[in-house]
Amino acid sequence: MMPKWRDVDEARLRFSCALLEVVSVRRERIDSGQTGEFVVLKAAPWVNVVAVTMTGTLVLVRHFRHGISGYSLELPAGMVENGEAVGEAATRELLEETGYAGTGGRLLGELYPNPGLQNNVCSSWLVRDAAPVTVPSLGEFEDIEVVEMPVSAVREAVTRGEIKNALTVAALYMALDDMR
Repeated sequence: MMPKWRDVDEARLRFSCALLEVVSVRRERIDSGQTGEFVVLKAAPWVNVVAVTMTGTLVLVRHFRHGISGYSLELPAGMVENGEAVGEAATRELLEETGYAGTGGRLLGELYPNPGLQNNVCSSWLVRDAAPVTVPSLGEFEDIEVVEMPVSAVREAVTRGEIKNALTVAALYMALDDMR
């Protein structure tokens, strides 16, 4: 599709922290001349990792999430660090959050977490033969428990509402289709 919008002026920084920048952009609709100001959350790319052990279990984390003031059962995941290759970030996040490593890290797909507000992409990776090789290396404010779940139980866990993180659910379904 041909763009129907154009930037009227430079984006203006509204807020900045270690995780993201909030900017406002003024755009004009080319066909009508209407203008509006829009907020964009600029963030680094994200990765999540579907790690499957040799015995057919999935490596998950039960992670305290401040946005919901509670625990979320989800995939090991995190931000790609500046200058880091995306596949390397997936390997690093799996090791840091779970202490597991595996073989054959392969890209399953990429999704926009929330394109109405955010500019970043989340890539999902499949790692096979995952096994614990060290203790997790958690950040100061991370509260994570490693959980193994049989791959055969994943769909039911999503249906029951045990797994509610949208990016985790999307990656799991990509992985389940891939493993068929």
